[in-house]
Amino acid sequence: RVRATPFVRACVRACVCAGAVAVLERQREYGAIVGLHAAAHEHAALLSACRKYGEQQPALWVRALAHFAHAHARAAEASRGSGGGDGERAEGEAASEECESLLEGLGEALAEVDSRALLPPLLVLQELSASPTLPLGTARGYLLAHLTTMAEASAREAEQAAALAREGERMRAELRELGGSARVFQLARCSKSGAPLEPPSVHFLCMHSFNLAALSDGEGTDACPLCAPEHARVLER
Repeated sequence: RVRATPFVRACVRACVCAGAVAVLERQREYGAIVGLHAAAHEHAALLSACRKYGEQQPALWVRALAHFAHAHARAAEASRGSGGGDGERAEGEAASEECESLLEGLGEALAEVDSRALLPPLLVLQELSASPTLPLGTARGYLLAHLTTMAEASAREAEQAAALAREGERMRAELRELGGSARVFQLARCSKSGAPLEPPSVHFLCMHSFNLAALSDGEGTDACPLCAPEHARVLER
C-alpha cells in the first residue's frame, strides 16, 4: 500500500489535472482550462494556456488579467501580514517572491489586452484596482500611451471642428453672395465624363456641371455626385 504523502497527493492531482485539461482541450473548452489553472493557483500554467489558446479565444487574456490582479492582492496581503517568527518570515518572503512572479504575468496579460484592444481603458483600470498595492510602474506605460492617444484624438477633433466652422462661414458667405448676384457657369466639359457640355445639362452651385445623360439613375440631380460623399462625411461628424 502506498502512503498518501503530500508528494504522492501532488502527483495524483497533477495526473488528474492533466487528464482534465486533455479532455477540455478536445472539447475546445479553453475557458474552462484557464479556470482550472486559476482555481489551482497555477499561474505559469494559466499563462501557457492563454498563449496556446489566445488566438482562438482572445478573451482568455481578460480573464488572465483579472486573475493576476486578484492573486497579486492576496499575495501582497500575505506578505504584509507576516510576523516576526522564522516560519512567518519565510512565508512572507515566499509571498514577496510570488508577488514578483505575478507582476510579470500581469504585465504580459496587460500587454495582450492592450494590443488586442480587448477592454476599454476604464475597464482595464477597474481590473487593476483589484490590487491596491500594485506598483504604478506596472501600468505606467499603458496609461501614458492611452493618455497620449486621447490627447491626440482630442486635438484632431478640435482641428476638425475648426475646419467645419471655417467651411460653415464660407458657405454662409457664399449664400449671401448668391442672394445678391447671379452665378455664371463657364465649364465647357462634363465634370464626370469629360465630354463637351451640351443641353440638357445640370449645373450645381459647387461649380460642377454634367451632361444629363452622364448621370446615372441612382445619382439624380438633387446633389452633385462628386461632392455628395464629402458632404455626407461632414453630416456624420
